[in-house]
Amino acid sequence: MANLTLEDLAESTGEPAERLRRWRSLGLIGRESPDAFGPVDVQRARLIQLLLRRGMTLEAIARADREQGFLARYIAETFPDGVRATHSLADVTRMLGMNADAVRRFWQASGSVTREISSTTRTWRRRRRSGWPSRRAFPRKRWCSS
Repeated sequence: MANLTLEDLAESTGEPAERLRRWRSLGLIGRESPDAFGPVDVQRARLIQLLLRRGMTLEAIARADREQGFLARYIAETFPDGVRATHSLADVTRMLGMNADAVRRFWQASGSVTREISSTTRTWRRRRRSGWPSRRAFPRKRWCSS
């Protein structure tokens, strides 16, 4: 996922393409190429989403980034080894060969908000391929007597 189109970025972030175009026009994403995006743009967009949810205006975010390099500094602090490729829910569902609902529940339960294939997800995939958990491994318990 090194080179993403605007549509790929929209799918990865859940933002409409028109909104991402606005963010690009402000210089918040798409700094390396006007036509292609990368994993760092996915993370920048997610940070912008968080800041907007917290009540910051897009103009304030753009000003802080322009004047202080805010987004780049935050991304560098958050990802000291560099930003790696991330995967959409559809990608992960295909990779794991599982129902999207089950994958979404796993993400929610694990507290993952970045939708990255983490070591936990890779471990889960290996276990699922090996047949774990089976119904026999986790029999239903009867909690109340009838």
